[in-house]
Amino acid sequence: MRVGLSEPFTSFLRPCIRVASRSFGGPAGQIAVMHEELVVQERWLSDDEFAHALSVCSMLPGPEAQQLVTYIGWRRRGALGGLIAGSLFVLPGFVALLVLSLAYVQWTESDLLQNAITSVSPAVVVMIAVSVIRLARRTLTNATLISVAVTTLSFLLVTRIPLPVILAGAFVTGLLSQRNRSEVSHEITRDAPHRPHLRMVTLLIAAWPAPALLCLLVVDPDHAIIDTARFFALTAVTTFGGAYSILSYVADQAVNTRGWLSQRDMVAGLAMAETTPGPLIMVVQFVGFMAAYSAPGDLPPILAGLIASVVVTWVTFVPSIAVIMSAAPRVEWLRRSPRFQRSTAGC
Repeated sequence: MRVGLSEPFTSFLRPCIRVASRSFGGPAGQIAVMHEELVVQERWLSDDEFAHALSVCSMLPGPEAQQLVTYIGWRRRGALGGLIAGSLFVLPGFVALLVLSLAYVQWTESDLLQNAITSVSPAVVVMIAVSVIRLARRTLTNATLISVAVTTLSFLLVTRIPLPVILAGAFVTGLLSQRNRSEVSHEITRDAPHRPHLRMVTLLIAAWPAPALLCLLVVDPDHAIIDTARFFALTAVTTFGGAYSILSYVADQAVNTRGWLSQRDMVAGLAMAETTPGPLIMVVQFVGFMAAYSAPGDLPPILAGLIASVVVTWVTFVPSIAVIMSAAPRVEWLRRSPRFQRSTAGC
């Protein structure tokens, strides 16, 4: 249910902050936290609406967890709500990982920080597992969905099939398994906006390259800041399936191909991203920091790292918000399409 601008701002803001501060680990745990906070506790969406939005977000380029919370914010308070929810989801992790990045380069020869992160990791894994189990109990409601979930898990564990291909298979399975079912009427959310927020989308697209262009005033085009910004901007708009599907590619490019950081640094960055709130793909911020810190040019290493952190985070997550802002009204329309609902049942 969408309340709109009459809802007190603090009533909208508090759940968004709780989601942002509790979203540890990868997309599975973050999505489970969103479901617990925004569906079970706040009742902003029904289970079916949440599952449908998640299915659509998983098919879009960019981090699906951030897109999902952006969409929920949009449903609740329009374009501004989507922008706030999507930004808040990233902000705690950005601050935490930036602090840890600074600590890492100061004590890189010490095992103290790595040991501290490692000791927290088991607790984070348990939190994610419990959240995922709760979500599964509410969404896997029939034998077909359970079989699709088990099959998908098997493929992910024993094959190298890309996640988008697996999702496409689930899409087809949902369509075929339910095509003979009777049409079901769907409640229409009449007060939800149904037109793209063109001004917001246009502003985001125009602002997307701005930080990198500003950096060109003080650094060369081949500087690590620009190099990482270029790489992660392209990655943001050409990768599907969430963090798990692209982390291996990012790690290989950052370590083996481009030499921005060592294998040990990459493992440490992943550990820090797992144990801080926010999207797991936030590890790109650490990659950008280390790349610029190691090759600062004429800038002080810390300053170069800080600038790269901001720019890389910006070019990674701004297009994600723009994509879901463009798609959000279509999500509402597709939610009322029985054929599309049958197709996404397996996703």
